[in-house]
Amino acid sequence: MISEIDANILCFQEFYYAEKKGVFDTKSILVDDLGFKDSHENFTHHMRGGLHAGVATFSKLPIINRGVISFESDYSNSCIYTDILIGSDTVRVYNSHLSSIRFQKEDYKLVNETKDNVNASEENIQGYKRIFGLLNRAYEKRAVQLKKVLDHIYGCPYPVVLAGDFNDTPVSYCYALTRKYLTDSFVESGFGVGNTYIGDFPSFRIDYIFHSDEIESADYRTLNKELSDHYPVYTKLRVKP
Repeated sequence: MISEIDANILCFQEFYYAEKKGVFDTKSILVDDLGFKDSHENFTHHMRGGLHAGVATFSKLPIINRGVISFESDYSNSCIYTDILIGSDTVRVYNSHLSSIRFQKEDYKLVNETKDNVNASEENIQGYKRIFGLLNRAYEKRAVQLKKVLDHIYGCPYPVVLAGDFNDTPVSYCYALTRKYLTDSFVESGFGVGNTYIGDFPSFRIDYIFHSDEIESADYRTLNKELSDHYPVYTKLRVKP
C-alpha cells in the first residue's frame, strides 16, 4: 500500500519495532526497500526481547530537527514533532496519538448486546456507568493533551502539519478546538463520510491530517485497506507560493 501511494512522509501512531532482525522488520523494509531514509520515533511501550511500540514519522526528505511533547496525563500516549526540509522550505510535522477510551471486551459486548434492546438490569446499569466513566476520563485527558500540542504549534515558526489518531469525532471538543487554528484536509479536499475506525465503537472519523494556512491540500482519501482497526488516510500537501 505504501509503495502504491508513493508518499514522501508517513505518520504512524502505533508503530511496532523489534531490535532483533527477522522478528518484525517493518523499519528495515521502510528504510532499505521503500526509501524512507530519515525517521523519528518515540516509544512509550517497552517489552521483553527488545520490543518497542509508540509513534513514528518516516520521511524520504531530510529531517533537520526532532522533538517530543510528553503527556503527563497519560504516559502511554505522546506527540512528536519533526522539522522536514522540503526544497527551500521547512515544514514541521506533528504526529500525535491522543488517549484512547480503553474499552475492554465486556464493554464492547454490553454495547453490542443492548444496542437494539436496552435491558435496565442492575448488571447493565453498572456496565454503562463504567462505560460513561471511561468516556468522561478519556475526554478530559485528550483535552489536556491537545491543548499542550496546540500551545506548542502556536509558537512554531514554520508551516505546520498535524496528523494523528485523535480518538475523537468531528463533533467533539478537541476537533472544534483544533479547527480554530488549523484546516482539516478532509474538509478541504475530501468527500463522503470518511470513517476511519473499523471497530464496533466509535465507528467514526477519528484520524486526521490538519495543516496551517501556509499549506493547502488536495486529493484527500481514506484508503479502504483493512490492515488494522483503522483505515489509513492520505492527502497531497504543498506549501503555498
